[in-house]
Amino acid sequence: MVLFFFCAVFSYPMLVLFLNGGHFDNIGNALKQYMGIYSLGNLGMSMDMTCASSSLPDTFNQAAYISFRCPQGMKVSNLQQFGLAYHNETCTGFGVNKEVQTIHKCSLGSMDQDLQMEFNIEKAFADSCVDKRVCSMYINYAEQFTKECLDELWNRQHGETMFGPAKVYAIALCEATGIAINENITLTRDQVSYVIIAFDCLILFVVTVSIIRLRWYEKVSVLDMKNGKLRLEDFSVYMPEVAINKKDYNNNPDLLTA
Repeated sequence: MVLFFFCAVFSYPMLVLFLNGGHFDNIGNALKQYMGIYSLGNLGMSMDMTCASSSLPDTFNQAAYISFRCPQGMKVSNLQQFGLAYHNETCTGFGVNKEVQTIHKCSLGSMDQDLQMEFNIEKAFADSCVDKRVCSMYINYAEQFTKECLDELWNRQHGETMFGPAKVYAIALCEATGIAINENITLTRDQVSYVIIAFDCLILFVVTVSIIRLRWYEKVSVLDMKNGKLRLEDFSVYMPEVAINKKDYNNNPDLLTA
């Protein structure tokens, strides 16, 4: 009993680390999430996606900002999608399955006519947002959209919204750089692995010592048996109400065979 108590106490810190891992926080299946957060797998890389949008007005400097915000404990790591809005499409999905449909020819990864525009988009994102939880990316229309896309944007800014509003959508990937135990303590995944290994070794040490100690008790029990110190009563349990109450017996032998 004492052995199980110590093992439970030493397992509690590891359970706390598992619960704060965050790998299964954005799993849509409730059963998988419940089972996953109590396992070592919850210490795997934790990711989420944040979807943002911003209007692109016809301003003097032809520029705007789009803001990203990652969940607590995560930081922006990569730009997954960026492009002009398509009709009235908005962000859909949950967790890492977020998506949004944008104009193909005016989206990151599809501007084959001028790869410099895509480079400018990725550079602006890297300079403003990478390794930050909250950020605002600078959008320069002329530097981040091709001439064809600029013409489409100008038409939208002046009322021709048949293909969508003068708006840009973007999806960024958020990753957890560590495991937050509380507001003041955050451990890297390497540090967490060292802590878990240390407690595993401690539990193994306690079990090993307990087994060695039980061998000593075994020798003592054998010695007591040889010396006649052990009695049948040492291994008996007195249960007065089982199976027949004394007042119900009344020397009736038929009750013994019931």
